Amino acid sequence: MSDFFNLVNNKQENAKNIFVLGISWDKSSSYRLGALKGPNYIRNSTSSQIYNSFTETGIDLSQRWNVIDLGNINTAFEDLDKLITNIRDRIVEHRSKEPIFFLGGDHLVTYLCLHALNPKNTGIIYFDAHPDLYENYEGDKFSHACVLQRVFEYTDIMPHNLVQIGIRASTKPQRDFSEENGILVYSRKEAQKLELEKIKNQIKEKLGHLEQIYVSFDMDVLDPAFAPGVGNPEPAGLSTSNIIDLIHELRGLPIKFFDIVEVNPTHDYSNITACAAAKIIKEMLGVIP
Repeated sequence: MSDFFNLVNNKQENAKNIFVLGISWDKSSSYRLGALKGPNYIRNSTSSQIYNSFTETGIDLSQRWNVIDLGNINTAFEDLDKLITNIRDRIVEHRSKEPIFFLGGDHLVTYLCLHALNPKNTGIIYFDAHPDLYENYEGDKFSHACVLQRVFEYTDIMPHNLVQIGIRASTKPQRDFSEENGILVYSRKEAQKLELEKIKNQIKEKLGHLEQIYVSFDMDVLDPAFAPGVGNPEPAGLSTSNIIDLIHELRGLPIKFFDIVEVNPTHDYSNITACAAAKIIKEMLGVIP
């Protein structure tokens, strides 16, 4: 039962609307296909039969959010412009200024959603093992390895308003691009060893002045021991606990959007990856203002 911790159609008087939209897309994957099945797989792991509505920090989400599920976007075709238009139309049809989160799909979903939203004065916090800053990958400009270059090309978001966390599979050209463009990058080792208070202050100094923030979670930011069901597993990653601790430090930032991508049911084991995704969603719902 996919009820998002019993928050779907929540009738609590003080609950605000938050929307969720699935994009079942994996045609940009460079290794293991299967992420197109991710949205419903994640949904099924948010059941109130497994979880209550309280975050680790004691917030009762039933008093805060009414989740409105917009279903999944049809991605049977391969026309990206049409797909972006369909995402935009679905969002505009149902939403004004309420926050929204997205379920992927491979990581190109982040580009598709940001292009559809085209939010102004916006920063990105990007949890990933890979920087996704290739100009093209194996001749494909729309590979999931090129997500952020396409975001910078097709939206108003600037590279210096990007923070990356958990990076451990970069190349020299990508590192050079980050340094030249003022991107704040925390490697896997830095994210594990730096004091959370220091990371929080640096991120707030970097992005706190912006009107809104989009947070993206590629599940391969986690070590494969904590997320085996991903498209491009990269060993020596963060733990689920590391990620949740970092999420708690995002409280106070103007987060309006987030996504969970690269969950690949075909390669998951005992729902480990889906449960980690559900945990991330739950704790994120506790930090969104």
